[in-house]
Amino acid sequence: MVLGDVFCAIAGLAIMIFSEWYTSPLVKDMSLRFFLRNLAELQPVTLIFIAVGTAVAFWFGKGR
Repeated sequence: MVLGDVFCAIAGLAIMIFSEWYTSPLVKDMSLRFFLRNLAELQPVTLIFIAVGTAVAFWFGKGR
């Protein structure tokens, strides 16, 4: 059951990052590679929401 939890967390993280890039790419360069390199430069509230989304995906992966 732990494997499902981890898979859901990784999938949730990937989807959260992809959706953030897709809806609001960085102005300097719109590529996903540049976005991933500069992920730490996002607003703190955005990083918090990505972390919360990953935690929720992990929690739902437990079968709740």
